[in-house]
Amino acid sequence: MHGVPPPWTDSVTRTGVQQDRSEIYFMNKQTYTTRSGVQQYRPVMTEEEYRTGHDAGVGLCLACGEGADNGVEPDARLYLREARGQRKVYGLEELLLMALVVLKDPDPSGP
Repeated sequence: MHGVPPPWTDSVTRTGVQQDRSEIYFMNKQTYTTRSGVQQYRPVMTEEEYRTGHDAGVGLCLACGEGADNGVEPDARLYLREARGQRKVYGLEELLLMALVVLKDPDPSGP
């Protein structure tokens, strides 16, 4: 699994998220522009990937599109991304409620 992304990483960019320090999951992301003109990121995933990420405590920094430094609660809002010094990390459940998670159909040609 090291160095080989899973089949759903066909998007433009991906973010690595770690669970239990042994399994690595990747999250596709896409950019969008806020009403105030700021470019941010949102996750793109299947329902299965959402459930896996939710259970793993995945969070996403809207400012840089990277995963949270540590696991976060599903309803996390404005957590600090220490690497950037910004409070833009949200849990997956919160992002879903904010309509910022793009759910896609699973790839029928995948495993």
